[in-house]
Amino acid sequence: MDNSVFSHGKIDANTPLAHYWSKAKNAGLDIALLAPSSVASVQVRKGKADEMGRAINKYYTIQLPDGPRWSGNGQMAFLGTGPGAWLAVWADNSPQNIDLLHQQSATMASIADQSSAYRIFRICGLPAKLFLARGLAVKLSEPEFKTGSVIVSAIAHIGVIVWQTAEKPTF
Repeated sequence: MDNSVFSHGKIDANTPLAHYWSKAKNAGLDIALLAPSSVASVQVRKGKADEMGRAINKYYTIQLPDGPRWSGNGQMAFLGTGPGAWLAVWADNSPQNIDLLHQQSATMASIADQSSAYRIFRICGLPAKLFLARGLAVKLSEPEFKTGSVIVSAIAHIGVIVWQTAEKPTF
């Protein structure tokens, strides 16, 4: 998803993370907490994958990714998180986003609001892959992991979904 559709969230100078923001900048990283957005998990029902794909393309002009990839239209994106499973992420935070997706796909998929469960950070800069690799149990090496790729893993026992949005690299 084009990061320009996300606005920056406010970083409280008193949070434990604030100390690391300045260190990251000195190391050539740009790390930004993005403003809250609507997030929903999507699990297709048995035998409904093709129908779901057509519906998403009709309503959002997005091709559902098949595998660990992401596809978006500038206002929302679907991140492939497993077979027949995606994380839908909108640029803005509105309960109507998830309600509408539920209405459009109620017979094809199960939708669960995850908006309060996720925080989205943008990490970019030349050392970004090395920075993320220090905590991930999987490699972010090319040609396997490049712009458009998604990985579901953990960093310090915390579940993370990492997707590369640009060659800069930007995650």
